[in-house]
Amino acid sequence: MKQMCFLAMVLLALVPAILISGCIQNTFTEKNTTATDNDSIKLNDDSIYLNDESIKLNNDSIKLNNDSIKPNTASYIKKAPVKLHCEPLKDKNKVAVVFAKNGIYDTETAHSYILKYYDSVKSDLNLDNAGLQKFDGETMDGFEAFIDSLYLNDDVGYIVLLGDGLPVANFPIELAKDGFVPSGVTYDYANLYAISEKLEYVNKSDRECTPQGECVENCKDLAISLIMPPDLYSDEEKAAFTLKILETYADYHNNFAARIAEYQDSALVIYDSTIYTDDRSSGYDIPMRIVNNQDAARIASELKSKHKVVVLRVHGSADSVGMGIGNFGTTEQEYLNFAKENGLPFLFVDSTACQSFALKMENATHCCWPQIFLESGVWAYYLIYPESNEVKKNFPHGETLGMALRKYPAKQSFIFGDILAHMKGNSSVNR
Repeated sequence: MKQMCFLAMVLLALVPAILISGCIQNTFTEKNTTATDNDSIKLNDDSIYLNDESIKLNNDSIKLNNDSIKPNTASYIKKAPVKLHCEPLKDKNKVAVVFAKNGIYDTETAHSYILKYYDSVKSDLNLDNAGLQKFDGETMDGFEAFIDSLYLNDDVGYIVLLGDGLPVANFPIELAKDGFVPSGVTYDYANLYAISEKLEYVNKSDRECTPQGECVENCKDLAISLIMPPDLYSDEEKAAFTLKILETYADYHNNFAARIAEYQDSALVIYDSTIYTDDRSSGYDIPMRIVNNQDAARIASELKSKHKVVVLRVHGSADSVGMGIGNFGTTEQEYLNFAKENGLPFLFVDSTACQSFALKMENATHCCWPQIFLESGVWAYYLIYPESNEVKKNFPHGETLGMALRKYPAKQSFIFGDILAHMKGNSSVNR
């Protein structure tokens, strides 16, 4: 498994489509690629795209002469990352829980859970809601238009997608190719990508995208999270699973001060030394504890002491992750047992482990990590690229996760749980 993860990470820059079914490129430091008038490469629209993650140029590695490079498209040269600050429209600040019309959440019972969540958000953050939002359709194009309408016509800035009856949760089965997709994970997650690549942007004409279709470092109009039940559960089990999570989030908003006081204002970084030998900073502007994942005794002690955030920079698969509980590869059941015996060890999980965001496994009824962490009570489970550290840096300071995403452009993000989760009480949150 380690060899497969390492290979996928090396090739990630060339094959971005394997992000979820393969490995995330793990890096903690911003990389600078500088292009000058004299240092250039002859590129055409179909040849080579250099970005900060794929190639690092330095004076010792490549020597270019003045005549060797003449870029004919300036947009192909990506300079050092620019820290941008966005200004979300203040009137676009309502929250909407979206679910499929006539689906398993379109019932009086489910509606009551959603309305209780709305009431808790109003009490905690003073944010209004857009009511019960039911999508009556099946296509991504139709869903995109529906989401755009919520922003444009109903002043929605924050969305929680409920359940697997929506187009973003449609993962067609696709045969694994070239060994990049581990056995059992045979799904096409392109529709999940659409949340971050399409749905969160309403004013698409304002986006700057590469010829490869990557749209990065742009301001998001919307912030969206997903609560999805295990795929092989019955409809009754799915509804119970998802509504219990929504009920937990309502409790967190209603009792925020007491809940957050249970956790240290710090981040626990669990890292694998076979991947990381350099800076292991978390990106969060709070104190850190940095622990090698082979130090099981210390990890158990730190988890019992309850930090707000755990940052997983380790190897993993769809059913295990190297977080140091039990064996080197902690299984989902081992994690759940630990949380049951010792209490929820953290409220937020930031993971770049392989298969962190696999959502289905063949013949695995109780699966996978997003569902497992949310089931245990985690308020938000997510991937925010290390290159987008401004999001994580500002998240702990009185802003919801959703507002941090809208204010500070993220290269890519996958958010499971409550988009309005936050770490600090502040009367000015989201206003």
